[in-house]
Amino acid sequence: MNASKIKKIGYGMTVATASGTGALIFYAAHPWGGNEAYQTWPDYGSLAMMVLWGIAPFLLLAGLLRFALQHELTVLTFTTGIGVIAVLSAYTLIDAIFLHPDAQGVLIFLFLPALQLIVSAIAWLFAVLSTKILRFAQRS
Repeated sequence: MNASKIKKIGYGMTVATASGTGALIFYAAHPWGGNEAYQTWPDYGSLAMMVLWGIAPFLLLAGLLRFALQHELTVLTFTTGIGVIAVLSAYTLIDAIFLHPDAQGVLIFLFLPALQLIVSAIAWLFAVLSTKILRFAQRS
């Protein structure tokens, strides 16, 4: 499998997870019906900012996958990191919204993207290190 096919898989995971995250944040906010929190346009603006914060790590992952990675092993390493982030994020959000609903469960929408950014940086480091190791091995 070449790097372009692996990148397409990574993009697919990134788009699917970002869409699911945005939909779960929107669902958890309940901006329809008699929700008193959403009566004016600024309230919907704050919801849009929360959705943007929730999908920001996936936008970063897609950008890094698009512009920075070229070698097949590096792309595979980074795509694997995207898969781990996607699965753990989906589990965490579904658990907080549906399985254990609690008033403090909404805090996951603030802290999970920050944790995803940290894990993205770690995945990026693994990808960069695998590239360096590969280049060193090719020289020897």
